[in-house]
Amino acid sequence: MALTKVRTGGIDAGAVTNTEVNASAAIAATKLGTMATANMPAGSVIQTVSLTKSTAIEVATHNTYTSLYSDADCLKITPSATANKVFIQYLLDRGNGNVAGETYTEYRIITTIGGSQSNYHLSTGVLNLASGTSPYRYGTQGSYLGFVTSPTTTSEVTYNIQCRVQNSKKGTMNPYGLNVSIVAMEIKG
Repeated sequence: MALTKVRTGGIDAGAVTNTEVNASAAIAATKLGTMATANMPAGSVIQTVSLTKSTAIEVATHNTYTSLYSDADCLKITPSATANKVFIQYLLDRGNGNVAGETYTEYRIITTIGGSQSNYHLSTGVLNLASGTSPYRYGTQGSYLGFVTSPTTTSEVTYNIQCRVQNSKKGTMNPYGLNVSIVAMEIKG
C-alpha cells in the first residue's frame, strides 16, 4: 500500500482509540505515577503500619487488665476514610510464669479513638501445671491471629494488647522478651 499523505502536525487528539491499541501493549511503570486511593477497588490495602517491641511483662493483677505497652508506645494508624476497615494481626508469646496449678488468663486488644475505648477479646487460656521445681510454661499459648475492626473515623486509632488473670495466679506476655509484633492494615471499604 502506497503512502498517500504525510502530516507534519502529529496525531490529532482522540484519533487513536482503545480498540486500536494492541491488547499486549505495555506502559512503563514510570509513566503510570501513583494510583489515587479513590480509584482503588474495595479490599485494597491503603496503608500498613507495624510495631515490634521486645517488651516482657508478668501480670499478677487479678481480674484487672494490664497493658503490654504504655499509651505512648502503642500501635497507631490514622484511617484515610470512615468507610475503611483496619485489619489487625499480632504475634504474642504467652505463659503463666513460675506458678504451679491452674491459671486462667484472658487476652484482648484495646482500641482508643479520641479517648473512647473499645475492646476485642482475643483468647482465653487455661494452663494446669503440676507442682515441682520448675513449673514454668512460657510460650505454650503463642498466637499469631488477626481480626478486622471498623473504626469509622479519620482520627488516629491506637491498639494495645492487654492481659488479666484469675485464681491468684500470674500471666505473662512475651515472657522471653523476644519480638512481639502488631500490624495494622487499612483496607478500603
